[in-house]
Amino acid sequence: FGSSVGTNVDAKEIPFSRPMKRALGLRALCLALAFLAIVRCTSGARSGFRGPAQGGQLQHVDTNQATTSLTHVSSSLVANRSAISRISGRFAHRLALLRSFSWFSKAGNRTNNTASNDTAGFQVVEHVHEWEDESEDYFMCKFVLQLIVGVIYYFIIVWHYPHANDMNPPEEAVNLQELNEIAAVTQVSFPNNFLSCCCSVSRAAHTFDRAGLLNYWVGLILMTLLPCCTLWGANSFTDLNETLGGKKRNPILGCLTAIFCSCCVIAQDAEALDLTAGVKTGFCGITH
Repeated sequence: FGSSVGTNVDAKEIPFSRPMKRALGLRALCLALAFLAIVRCTSGARSGFRGPAQGGQLQHVDTNQATTSLTHVSSSLVANRSAISRISGRFAHRLALLRSFSWFSKAGNRTNNTASNDTAGFQVVEHVHEWEDESEDYFMCKFVLQLIVGVIYYFIIVWHYPHANDMNPPEEAVNLQELNEIAAVTQVSFPNNFLSCCCSVSRAAHTFDRAGLLNYWVGLILMTLLPCCTLWGANSFTDLNETLGGKKRNPILGCLTAIFCSCCVIAQDAEALDLTAGVKTGFCGITH
């Protein structure tokens, strides 16, 4: 059992745990007992073979006494050897129990960690699937709702609205387009502000259609799917603003306003379209 103690690794590099320290203590105890047994046997042998020295000469030992001493030594060796064997067996058994307990505890920890990680992973996957399902449901509901509102808006307002792409924008529309989007909101009528905030998709598609830029239904779908990109492209890369009495927006400024103030952009273009067409948009129709 002592073969596993010898090693060339520096002891400072090995972290000794409590079970390992206990096992090393038991080994040291066994070695001490074995050493004491050997010393006892050798001392008995020396006392049997040697007598007291007198005048520098050794006394002769009787043959029977020598035989008895040898028998005593051999029996002592056998008894001590059996005791050492029992102690070694007990020590090996306890060491095996400690090792098995340590292995099972580590295996149990690994199993628990793996099970907990697997459970957490399954929960995360389930949450992701639930989030994806909810996102798909939300998108479909939003798309269907925008189509329903767009159809109602078309037959109430757009159907009766005149086309303004061939009209010259008045001075009021030009002055309105010269303002920035936030300042222009203060010059917009309440119905256009309300529709730009609550029905922004339909109101923007209305402006695109009657300004001659896009068909109403195409604009409705584009504003439902990509509202910011559609507004940015319409105000910075088409002649929409020029038709309404303004100029093309700077691409960077147009991108920022389309992302952070899309309702303001829609309201400004809606009011400019009303001024160019010579009508006023209400909640349930238009007035000339």
